[in-house]
Amino acid sequence: MHSAILCFSGGIESTTLAYYLKKELGYDDIIAISIDYGHRARSEELFCMQKTCDSLGIELKEIKLPWLKEISGSFLTDENAEIPEVSEEELDDREKAIQRMLWWWVPSRNAIIAIIASAFAEHDLLYNNKKRDIYLGLRRELPMPMPDNTPEFVDALNNLLKYSTLTYHLKEKLEFKAPFI
Repeated sequence: MHSAILCFSGGIESTTLAYYLKKELGYDDIIAISIDYGHRARSEELFCMQKTCDSLGIELKEIKLPWLKEISGSFLTDENAEIPEVSEEELDDREKAIQRMLWWWVPSRNAIIAIIASAFAEHDLLYNNKKRDIYLGLRRELPMPMPDNTPEFVDALNNLLKYSTLTYHLKEKLEFKAPFI
């Protein structure tokens, strides 16, 4: 049996990854982990995630982290914020891209969901003798990628598994994979 944990936001990358895991890579046992931090589009995301999971026969686990909204200044969490327009010329401007990152940045969001996913994967390996690959639907954005959408981020997560999991030293090693970077 081919098993995986999918860090699932319901966005384009993670939804495409869900279909890729099931249809192209042949995973037949997938758990999708999603975090609810009180963000603006949560109900729409949840609707889409549930439809995707139902369509593919994937289990969806929702983790509630309301405190994450409290420490975010992002447009994702501020229901009253108006999202500014961006001109086509500004899209390739590195300095403006760095400024725009703050519009969407939720502190440590991708790292938090990755660590939660590794906990689920480690539990299954330790107590159910089931190895699950851990997948992240990350895409490198241009002209300036978010730091948690890079190959270096995935490498750092894999290095962290050496220190945050017991299975790294006892059994098969867990691994984060991000095939769309």
